[in-house]
Amino acid sequence: MKTVKELMRSFPYSCKEEDSLKFVASRMSISSITFIPVLDKQERVIGTLTFDSICKTIRENNLTDKEMKVKEIMSSEPVFLHGYEDEATALMHMRNYHLNYVPVVDDDNHLEGMVSFISVARRIVELKHAMKLLKLNFS
Repeated sequence: MKTVKELMRSFPYSCKEEDSLKFVASRMSISSITFIPVLDKQERVIGTLTFDSICKTIRENNLTDKEMKVKEIMSSEPVFLHGYEDEATALMHMRNYHLNYVPVVDDDNHLEGMVSFISVARRIVELKHAMKLLKLNFS
């Protein structure tokens, strides 16, 4: 079984809670990302933000009247994983919380990377294929 650290993507994009929604939306759009962890001044994960939630907020509010900040709409109870946790734990968190991405943090909640449902799903396919090969070899 692999650890989350082996499945994660290092150096993910992140934003600060004081960043403007327009800035973050532009950055996410240019980079083609749909999920971003929110960090505090000490670089700890304190929330998450999705491109969908930004678009919904921009549609529902006239942002020319008020420049909204990330902290105003971010999910402030982020689900995260530690690098030493296994792929089964990652899949359980994703299933239970309906997530496609989960930030990976160290013991002080500093961002280490990001694990996606796609990377976990690929690993499941690899394991299934390996089991099929083992079954053929023992038949």
